[in-house]
Amino acid sequence: MPPATDPASEQILDAIISTLAGINGGADYTHDFSGERQVVRYAQWPGNEVWDNMIQLAGLESQDDENQGHDVVEVTQEFAIGISLRVWNEEDKTLGLEEAIADVKKAVRRNEQLGGLAARISLGSTVRWEYRGESPQAGAAVRGFVQYKHAVDDPYVIVSPS
Repeated sequence: MPPATDPASEQILDAIISTLAGINGGADYTHDFSGERQVVRYAQWPGNEVWDNMIQLAGLESQDDENQGHDVVEVTQEFAIGISLRVWNEEDKTLGLEEAIADVKKAVRRNEQLGGLAARISLGSTVRWEYRGESPQAGAAVRGFVQYKHAVDDPYVIVSPS
């Protein structure tokens, strides 16, 4: 396998984006987030543009847990993630927010190790908001943590979970 061109944390965020973009409104999901630019990184958020369904992913603070000693070969890293989603539906006043949150949690939990990139992902608190004015929309922010390991001398090399 060729060497990674992105640090481990970037590889993991890309894998989470792919996982969330797999929410396709099929038999297992209520909503469809599979369209172009419906799942984006925080820096790519389109501002005031609103689509029917959108998810924004941000990597937040991180913490190293580096063991001391001469034989250390890996670092356990944990960082927080924020998954913000917005649903908008002019005809359906219920907006389907709870279903969208459930879709996001289901997709992440089905791929908790991200194909061997992460030791685990844990999802935590969810904050909801709703606006029922002229352009009804609702949203939520789901916080979570990703734990993974990388080589002590190279943050580009992920050490597969055991």
